Amino acid sequence: MMHFDDILLQIGEFGRYQKRMYFLVCLMILTVACHQLALVFLAAEVNHWCRVPEMETENCTEWYMEGYIDEPVSVEDCEMLKMKMSIPPPKKKSKTKEVMFSQCDRYINLTESTMTNSYSANPLLLNNATNGVDNSTSKRPTIKCPDGWVFDTSQYKSTIVTDFDLVCSNGDLPNYSASIYFSGVLIGTFGFGCIADRIGRYPSLFICLFIQFTVGIGVAFAHNFWTFTWLRFIVATVNMSIFILAFVIGTEFVGPSWRGFTGMGVEFFFAFGYMILAILAYFIRDWRTLQIVITVPIALFFLLIPVLPESARWLIAQGKLDKAEKILRKVAMVNKRVPPENMLTSDEEKEMTERPPSYSPTTDKHKPTNTFIDLFKTPQLRKETVNLMFNMLVNNLVYYGLSISTSSLGVNDYLAFFISGAVEIPGYIFALLAMNRWGRRPIICISMLLGGSACILTTVLPIGVGRTVVAMVGKFGISSSFGIIYIYAAECFPTPVRTAGVGLCSMCGRLGGIIAPLILVLSKYWQPLPLLIFGCTAVFAGCIALFLPETLGKSLPETIEEGEQLGLQDPGINLPWRKRTVPEMS
Repeated sequence: MMHFDDILLQIGEFGRYQKRMYFLVCLMILTVACHQLALVFLAAEVNHWCRVPEMETENCTEWYMEGYIDEPVSVEDCEMLKMKMSIPPPKKKSKTKEVMFSQCDRYINLTESTMTNSYSANPLLLNNATNGVDNSTSKRPTIKCPDGWVFDTSQYKSTIVTDFDLVCSNGDLPNYSASIYFSGVLIGTFGFGCIADRIGRYPSLFICLFIQFTVGIGVAFAHNFWTFTWLRFIVATVNMSIFILAFVIGTEFVGPSWRGFTGMGVEFFFAFGYMILAILAYFIRDWRTLQIVITVPIALFFLLIPVLPESARWLIAQGKLDKAEKILRKVAMVNKRVPPENMLTSDEEKEMTERPPSYSPTTDKHKPTNTFIDLFKTPQLRKETVNLMFNMLVNNLVYYGLSISTSSLGVNDYLAFFISGAVEIPGYIFALLAMNRWGRRPIICISMLLGGSACILTTVLPIGVGRTVVAMVGKFGISSSFGIIYIYAAECFPTPVRTAGVGLCSMCGRLGGIIAPLILVLSKYWQPLPLLIFGCTAVFAGCIALFLPETLGKSLPETIEEGEQLGLQDPGINLPWRKRTVPEMS
């Protein structure tokens, strides 16, 4: 009887077959990244001001008495004069964009006599109109925009903000939409995870792709905000599920020595998708067209239906040994390796695949399996679980908070977003190399401290290149820790509760994604507050990561007792009151 990893050692750990399959499934992650972060451009903020119907037909030249001006008023000056007459200056100056007029108020009285008298009394208003100088009418009574808004389309031709009037009292709705989206991610990864364990990775993947394609196209035709939001919610339920299923199919055929590389490799493809989205958005300024463009390529993945295999590990777990062996022999043939004889035909192995995870020859054959409750029964494992849950939450919170708020840096939206994606690549490279050299614990601590400190420093820097550079340093740090945390969690939890532990931590990570857009809403009360929250939580999470055990070069704990022993032998920061003996296990 052969262990699955032993079979891979003989047929090739990461041969031609695995490389081909891994590359194909990683292509799916490009579209996953685009949909995951598309709201940055679909709901981009644009400058706006009140629509004033009575001003639209006015002729500026009729407002002036003879002798005040020597040449006709240009069209541009005329439009600026109309706005100066109808829109008050902003109550407070924007820190991210140059806003010359109030975005949510207009003057009440705009009769012809009022306009003529105001300009007759102050003929210099024509010159003042183009340089932002306030006028004498700024103390006139104002009213909230009763006739809608006019939007500046110089950068974005259309977004959901312009199409659905998501400004002023509705200005926070895009952030709520983002939170609802990440709620869909939470529900979908849990739901399709269960479905995939039941019907298989292969059918689950293509079901998710079909939903992502059809509903993704539907998003582009949404006629109101709530239709858009709930269609995006459905996309979210399958989007990250595709990421996970593609990752599982791509890596379950990979041998032990290549799992770290392939596990981190998927993050590179996510970063590439991140940058591709910035390029597409730069050339496609209409949100509906952009949504269609990032969705249509999904149709190409259905060509892989006859190419991709089912996970051989899943087939073995289901007792479908003949199908699994057929796939493994194909892997060996493509890799030009000789497969072992009778690798999956032993009656003894079939019996092993049908035994519950907790089976032991000396105990009851039907002993209940371990659940997530076992994570909290022993003191050391309990501390590690809470620590990893918090670290996972903070990683997702800061990562998505920084990713969807790049427009607040005060530089070109597309460039800032592209750099934010590009900086992840050296972050993942650093994490991959450093964690295998110096260990998981110190690198995740340093990465979190770097990311958090940069966020805090950004709050006191003026808008410009310097602030952008510091923010990107923060993104580098949080990307590095983001790439390590899932691997670290899997190595800390013992085998009987590893799936439950990683799943629970992943769920906390999804909660971080839900909370991040809501924290961004707080910027309207105090601009630096979101970044200050992100920075402080990241610094705290980095510090408490030092209490986790180091797992570099150590065997994975196979029992809960071994998991408790791992933490007690290497408890992290040396505190005098921490015990060094393993409690007796019942």
